[in-house]
Amino acid sequence: MAAILLALILLTINVHAQNIQQTDTRSLIDIEKAYDHYEDSMDQLPAYGNDSAMRILSVIQGKSLKLEGLKMILANRLDTTNMRETLPGYMGMVEMLLANTKENAGKLNLRYLMGLEVVVNTMKSNAADYSKELAENTERLKDVENTLTAFKPDTVLSKSLDTSRAMQSLKRESIKLNASISEIEQHYKEQRLILSKYQANVQNLLIRLAELNNLLYVQKKLVVNTFWDKEINAVWDSRNYDNTKWRQQLSNSNALNIKVMSSFISKSTEQILKLLAVMLLVFLGAYFFLKKSTRKNHQDTIIQKRVTYFSRYPLFSSIILIMPFSYLFFSNMPVPFVAMLTLIMIVCSMPLATLRFSNKMDIAFLAILPLYLFLSYIRLNWETVYTLRWLVLLSNLFAVALGVYIWWKAKLERFVEGDDKLHIILRFLAGFMIVACGLAFVANLFGMYRLSKVYGTTGVVGFYRGISLYFFVQVAMEAIYLLLEASKPKNENATSVTDYRELQNKIKAVLYVLSFLVWLYFTLYYIGWIDPVINGLTDFFKTARKVGDVTFTYGSIVLFIGILLLSAFLANTIAYFTSLREQQTNTSRKKGLGSSILLIRLAILTGGFLLALAATKIPIDRITIVLGALSVGIGFGLQNIIENLVSGVILAFEKPIQIGDQIEVGDKAGTVKEIGIRSSRIRAGSGADIVIPNGSLISQGLINWTLKDTTRKIELIIGVSNDSDAAKAKALLDDIVSQDSFVKHPAPRVWFHDFGKTSIDIKVQFWVKHLDEGTPKKSELIAQTIKVFNENGIKLSEKG
Repeated sequence: MAAILLALILLTINVHAQNIQQTDTRSLIDIEKAYDHYEDSMDQLPAYGNDSAMRILSVIQGKSLKLEGLKMILANRLDTTNMRETLPGYMGMVEMLLANTKENAGKLNLRYLMGLEVVVNTMKSNAADYSKELAENTERLKDVENTLTAFKPDTVLSKSLDTSRAMQSLKRESIKLNASISEIEQHYKEQRLILSKYQANVQNLLIRLAELNNLLYVQKKLVVNTFWDKEINAVWDSRNYDNTKWRQQLSNSNALNIKVMSSFISKSTEQILKLLAVMLLVFLGAYFFLKKSTRKNHQDTIIQKRVTYFSRYPLFSSIILIMPFSYLFFSNMPVPFVAMLTLIMIVCSMPLATLRFSNKMDIAFLAILPLYLFLSYIRLNWETVYTLRWLVLLSNLFAVALGVYIWWKAKLERFVEGDDKLHIILRFLAGFMIVACGLAFVANLFGMYRLSKVYGTTGVVGFYRGISLYFFVQVAMEAIYLLLEASKPKNENATSVTDYRELQNKIKAVLYVLSFLVWLYFTLYYIGWIDPVINGLTDFFKTARKVGDVTFTYGSIVLFIGILLLSAFLANTIAYFTSLREQQTNTSRKKGLGSSILLIRLAILTGGFLLALAATKIPIDRITIVLGALSVGIGFGLQNIIENLVSGVILAFEKPIQIGDQIEVGDKAGTVKEIGIRSSRIRAGSGADIVIPNGSLISQGLINWTLKDTTRKIELIIGVSNDSDAAKAKALLDDIVSQDSFVKHPAPRVWFHDFGKTSIDIKVQFWVKHLDEGTPKKSELIAQTIKVFNENGIKLSEKG
């Protein structure tokens, strides 16, 4: 309907425009003048020849469409409801905190300052988001302004003396266009004014937050530097602090902590749900993998023994596995929330501890838990409550006593297999708690109450966090083992003890190092040393140093070595898991990766080396010069290593051996377990691992019993006495090897081999499908031969 109406209007205007051109030259001049005002947009519109009225109408309609687009942009205005509600509160809180911090400078405790830092960081993050939204909307309004500048209102048509219907239609369209421009300009000015107002408020808030942040940093350094200063009287002196306000102080702190926690939880509901969902998925996955890994009865015992925690406490194990990563789900966490996450990890560790420690050790762990709860609660106070010093003093003394007991008992504990380092970990954590809480006890005696709270809490929390991280490593190892077991076919056996121990050795050390770094970070954070340590390390590693004409930093060296070590770890780990997978699932030599794993390792190592060069910005031309200068020394001093390296590459491409092949090299024989860059490892029948340089595999005679297939010929010489019927003995042996238990293709053969004065030798030749079947089949043949010969009166010769 709209299209028909538009066509009728255009047709009417076209007719009247023709009349205007024939009768009124002055009107035509007015139209041409009006046209000049819209000519800037004609290149974007279809041409209508010399019909000026039509062209003007087209331009007006095109600009009207653009204006409608601007109206849509302005209609999608920024929702300032949240800013309007939060900015005044933020500004009031900042002003209050600034005044309170300045007024009590030098008297604030570290817990208060750490809590304020979290609050300030949260407000800064929200203010930065507001600033970003305002900047984006400012850019949007800038585009509107630029478009409006090009749309100048037209007055020529409205002053035209032409009274024709065509001109009147153009006048109406022009008036509407000008009205739209005025309306949009008004909306633009209103929104620009609102944005300017909020931009000024946000910028003012950011400035005040920066001022507060700097003030907190100074006060925090002051508190840390005055930890050893005496605050109150020593225990043997008269009391010099107010003992009447402690109830009100605790009440205020509790109310503020509850408010901070409820506010953070309400804003972090989505992150909390994601964390719970991940825990649930891990729990269901562990249950599923444990169910899938369960096979025959004797294998169930092996698997459940290796996944003790998941089989007994799957929910607690799943939580322990995820909790160290829970901090990644949140940002700017308040101290009470961090304490809650730590408490959850500690509580979930307690049931797991009952599977690893004796009852007396479990009782000691539980006895420390009330100390942890009390000292953590005292640490959460926003104000320093000196009245509780005697409870803190007794708590520190009790923690020292329990630490001494655990340190002494750890050496006497009988730990399960694979926990040879557990007594060292326990003694380290107990010793740390003894030192920290002992220092807190002495500090409290002399009136250094803040120091006493910080170190007492750090000692107890550090002990529990270390125990929790230990169980995290154990649970992580079980999770990896479950993944390996679940990935096997149903008819495969459980991973061997040797493979399981090798898996532990490769991954456990890395997990222990990472756990220790996490423990160290939070320990330094609790005692307030994290900033000085990080700043000191940053200065040490980033300071430029010169040796001759070469400028370097220790950070670039550490980064270079770290990337190389990481690439080596990834290469070895991928190669190990791939090799283990090959041995467990691959039944065809042609389909296996085999020696191609070496190429994967070389690719990862090469990529790591190039990445290390790029990350540390070391010029490749300098590396080339150094390698060129060392080439002669490398050629002579590292000749064998280079030879073995090249031989490894040849093995990777030619593939004369694969993982799982049974080979002989000189007097050494066994199954190939690993094809390395410099050497390869085979496992002999005795169980010993033999390392053979790759050069020996190329240069020496290599016998591969499984290169084409796994069948092997077995030969046995049986001597029959001359007194016996040799022909009958041969016939009996033919009957034995023709049984179904022996391979038919190639067919077994029996013939007379030799004869002497006392015996006739008969050679028996048969085939087995795999080398491992050779000895059992040979034993079976001998047993049946003795039985059948005795039944038929055939005597073996003395030689036989």
